[in-house]
Amino acid sequence: MIVYKIKDNKIVGISRQANDYILQANEYSSDVWYLKPFFNGSAVVESITQAEIDERAEQEADRLIEQNLNTREQDGEEFYIKVRNLAKKHYNLGNINQSQYTNIRVMLQSVLQPLKLGDWDIAQDNIILITRPSGNLGALYDFVKNNIDQYITAQTNSIAAKAAMQSKSLSSKPAIQTNSIVYKPEKKGSIFQNLLKWYRK
Repeated sequence: MIVYKIKDNKIVGISRQANDYILQANEYSSDVWYLKPFFNGSAVVESITQAEIDERAEQEADRLIEQNLNTREQDGEEFYIKVRNLAKKHYNLGNINQSQYTNIRVMLQSVLQPLKLGDWDIAQDNIILITRPSGNLGALYDFVKNNIDQYITAQTNSIAAKAAMQSKSLSSKPAIQTNSIVYKPEKKGSIFQNLLKWYRK
């Protein structure tokens, strides 16, 4: 059941409780979920049009798309900096020479530039086309490729899981309810944690 907490003839809280939940003195119950309810003194009344529902759903969809793209771009910029610093670090340590340092940056340009725009899928397509070099440059190649693959897999799984939860949620409520999927990206850098050993040498 849905429980509405009423104070001074205004709804101050809404919660879902078990069907055998016992109402408190300031609570009003209903089996219907309202998007924009108000209390008329004796009952909770729904007040929203289909046009408002459609507009709200479209706005939420646009917001989620923007949020997802911004997160991908921010993560891509962060990883670009990690790879740039990694190559420079190993050049400074003498693990790669000047020629190798130049070559690895040229080789990975088609991969790293899309990341700065959040285009992880394009970066993934591009790195597959690059022949893996040997030695330390090969280790750097693996570091970049593995992180890109893991990032895309993690995000795909996250979105799929939330879509499944959304579908289940909507099937348990009246059609008027418009829940939204809120994409929650992985914590910053979490996809890199298992692949930073080489970076930290």
